[in-house]
Amino acid sequence: MCYQVLRYDESSDRLVLHGLNSVYLASLGRWIRVDARGNKDGVNAQFSVDREQLAFPVDPALGESTCDTVFVRPLPSVVDCLTSSATVTELMANLPQSVDDTK
Repeated sequence: MCYQVLRYDESSDRLVLHGLNSVYLASLGRWIRVDARGNKDGVNAQFSVDREQLAFPVDPALGESTCDTVFVRPLPSVVDCLTSSATVTELMANLPQSVDDTK
């Protein structure tokens, strides 16, 4: 697992975590982030060993970033949020905002 910190939506300054997968390619000696999210208008994630093309490019000027750490398991804050939210609305209101988020 790896994560991006992205704006919740275009009309908000709120940041949330977006989870990604990462695969280690021994032939290249490196990890490659992949986004299994389905593509749609405005979202075009592609697998490439040459150039990363995730569903959501980050904009550092907006406080967005991609965490370089590859985690063996999903972050506990993410799992807790997913398992304790009774509705999608509750989930969206409580999404972790960083890999250091302990709420």
